[in-house]
Amino acid sequence: VKPLQAIWNKFPQFNKTNTILCDDKKEAFHLNPENGILITRFLHKKYGQDDELLKLAAYLKSIAQYDDLSAIDHRVWRLEI
Repeated sequence: VKPLQAIWNKFPQFNKTNTILCDDKKEAFHLNPENGILITRFLHKKYGQDDELLKLAAYLKSIAQYDDLSAIDHRVWRLEI
């Protein structure tokens, strides 16, 4: 579990509206599910075929315009690109 509140407490310019956590384990953002993006696990044996981060970058660019990132349903991020 990656508690975002610890970051928000230390760096007050960050909060639930402007923070995204990307991880291949859903448990990592258990405490802040509205701030989490579940990505596919990288497999070294598929090096060269893995385009997950390219897709993620496109998605992050598409949501950068929003004031409250926690109000977006990130569970469907692949459908948004």
